[in-house]
Amino acid sequence: MYTTKPIADNISENPGTRYMAVGVSRGVRSLREICKQIEQRTSLSSADVVAAVVSFKQVVESELLNGYSVALDDLGIFSTSLTSEPMETEAACTPSKVRVSKIRFRPSMELKQALRKAEFERRKTKKKPAAIG
Repeated sequence: MYTTKPIADNISENPGTRYMAVGVSRGVRSLREICKQIEQRTSLSSADVVAAVVSFKQVVESELLNGYSVALDDLGIFSTSLTSEPMETEAACTPSKVRVSKIRFRPSMELKQALRKAEFERRKTKKKPAAIG
């Protein structure tokens, strides 16, 4: 689902307002909803799926903390980005100054190709009430 937003085009031969598509989420799926879908597609119970997801999160967290990237073959790769404040000397850049700045996810080619097949619809805009006057 998407909506459009106006953008100023000041560099083309015909400057003016142009419009771009902007993604709009339909909402958020909870763990319970995802587990129900997995339960319907497999022989696992919803409780089994929740236990597996909780354990999976713990293992991914542990592996990232240990300096590994985590590759989920057809899904993608989780990794961390590190940063620190700039230091005057290399020796001053000690482990206590380093922190995780981001947890990254790089989707697999399979996932990217699957999402390229997405079909979109424009979100209906709400009509503004007429001015009284």
